[in-house]
Amino acid sequence: MENKLSWEYKIAPSMCDTMGLLGIPDAFDLFMDMASDHSDHLGTGVQVLSKKDQYWVATKTLIKYYMRPAMADTVVLTTWPEALKGRTGLKGNRQYEVRTKEGELLLAGKTEWIILDKANDSYIDVRSAYPQGFVFCQDIACPQSFFKMKDDFTDKPFASYKVQNLDTDFVGHMNNAAYIRAFVNCFTAKEWRRLNVKELEIHYRRPCFEGDVLDFTSRPGPDGYTEVMASADGAARALLRYK
Repeated sequence: MENKLSWEYKIAPSMCDTMGLLGIPDAFDLFMDMASDHSDHLGTGVQVLSKKDQYWVATKTLIKYYMRPAMADTVVLTTWPEALKGRTGLKGNRQYEVRTKEGELLLAGKTEWIILDKANDSYIDVRSAYPQGFVFCQDIACPQSFFKMKDDFTDKPFASYKVQNLDTDFVGHMNNAAYIRAFVNCFTAKEWRRLNVKELEIHYRRPCFEGDVLDFTSRPGPDGYTEVMASADGAARALLRYK
């Protein structure tokens, strides 16, 4: 059983931003799709879990953008689950990297995942997602720990976004990459280019649904980061930080 999955992928025009580079949100899409594909290979993909009324949920994602590939570039994407830590196994991390065909590292990232039992609204031990005797890869593409973010923002929102039909997934929740798109759309193309984001981390707190209005509030964070809260009806739905 392969503990890593690799794709050779040509960056499609539909995945690019106004600069002709792989878009910041599109990297989230690619990583999500790779995780789903690898889960299929391991026997715990969407179709298998849905028969049990269970599904994978990303709770945190961190991506470091060292050099975003350009439209029509061919890159190699690789993903693998980290060895599980702790006693309960309720959460697991997955690593990702994007390299040139020559091996230069372009992007590195990680996600924290859970398996949710929809009927009971409870977590499933993620150790059940791996075949017996599965040997975890010890490589780490993104060693940086997830930051502990707080939702005690006090400033007024700088932008708002109404969740649309196409933002939601097959269980009716706002898709994890859709939060990133909504955030990016808080800025004009010129403003976004000026930010030149090299790292973006998001923690998902509570689900959003079609028709919800997300208010985005920001504040300076430590070490040159900017922190952002996406809230609806007075409750934090996602926390982001970037630089």
